[in-house]
Amino acid sequence: MTSAWVRLCGFLLACAAANESMAGSVLLPADVAVTLTATPSSNLNAGQRITMVISVTNNGPDPVDRVVLLSSAIYNELDTTTASADCAGNLVLAVVDLGSSFYYMYTWSAATAATPIAPGESRGCTLNIDYTAMAPPIFPVTFGFPNWLSDQNPSNNTATATLLGAAASPAAPVPTLSAWGAALLATTIALAARALFSLVGSDRAHRSG
Repeated sequence: MTSAWVRLCGFLLACAAANESMAGSVLLPADVAVTLTATPSSNLNAGQRITMVISVTNNGPDPVDRVVLLSSAIYNELDTTTASADCAGNLVLAVVDLGSSFYYMYTWSAATAATPIAPGESRGCTLNIDYTAMAPPIFPVTFGFPNWLSDQNPSNNTATATLLGAAASPAAPVPTLSAWGAALLATTIALAARALFSLVGSDRAHRSG
């Protein structure tokens, strides 16, 4: 696996415009499956380091020589200035200018004409990046095919990892009694109630006497 590099796409909106102009123009002769994991992905706090692992697998039947994945938009939820990567192929950080604002987007070129992916082969890209205080409680990150690329099975061309801030992470489960513990508790309550009733009855008998 070759070392990846991360660079800034200085031509801003031209990156996105190029993708739009080539919509649907490449059909891969195989089924390429995309997966994405993030660790950690819950109970996240600002400044915490996240490791994302993106992978592509050629399920065949033929080799593929043009596999590109795009990330979903990143505004300020992740700190791109802290990012480091180790990927098969090139990982590029693009800036998309919206006029009054902008966002970042990663592009991973996993296969080219010089480095095709054979049937049964998988390739990976590891991206390390810091979580920020600007991230919403629930922040999904997606990597998938651009709109100009398709293959024999579009259902697995995109993968998502959901990042949960500390406020959005599931609470620890409340301990519950086992069946034996519940039975013991019920017996204890019944005995206590019987003793109480017995005490009250004795007190009434004593007063009437």
